[in-house]
Amino acid sequence: MQRQVVESSQIRSMGYDPAARKLEIEFKKNDGSPGSVYEYENVEPETFEGFFAKDEDGKPISIGRYFGLTIKANPRKYPFKKLTKDGGK
Repeated sequence: MQRQVVESSQIRSMGYDPAARKLEIEFKKNDGSPGSVYEYENVEPETFEGFFAKDEDGKPISIGRYFGLTIKANPRKYPFKKLTKDGGK
């Protein structure tokens, strides 16, 4: 799955496969370098689109905060697996 770099302090890149309903997220290490990649299942297209929503003032929402509140907070709904170790290896 191809990932796109995103503006986030926690997440380096994201990719989504709507047919498989899978989300791939590459996190950042504390120093900003590439971290681990995880795959999340059962992610609906509208849930993925929420990463790019804007708040009531028209400002982009925090991708990391949205991830934490929506995906990470619901591991039973969005089961996950680690695809790589830190640094993509």
